[in-house]
Amino acid sequence: MEYIGLVPNMFLWWYSQGIKEVLDFCWAILVFLKNTFSVPLNLKTLFAPWRRTAKPLEPSLVGLKNFILDQIVARGFGLVVRLFSLIAYLLLTLIVMPVLLMILIIWVILPVMGATFLIAWIKHLW
Repeated sequence: MEYIGLVPNMFLWWYSQGIKEVLDFCWAILVFLKNTFSVPLNLKTLFAPWRRTAKPLEPSLVGLKNFILDQIVARGFGLVVRLFSLIAYLLLTLIVMPVLLMILIIWVILPVMGATFLIAWIKHLW
């Protein structure tokens, strides 16, 4: 007799706390992607030089020209690398979002499908 409340309690958990946990899982995946691709840092430092590869300034006109060219090349390379990283993040997020949506839809539909198949199986037996 103590199992009578099990099914309603399971449905209550499934459609309240269970959905919250699935949404938390989906959010954790999206935060993981954002952190893996360092999106905030890449946006802040989009035009910063890549890995400080430019040489220090030499006290001459030729040294100034070389310094400016090194800065332009280092910043351009940094821009390209960070843009590719952000594009990869966007593409991967666009791939992951429908998968997460399908997980949520399956989570919502699964108990109803199970109950439907159980009822159909019981009717088939009679």
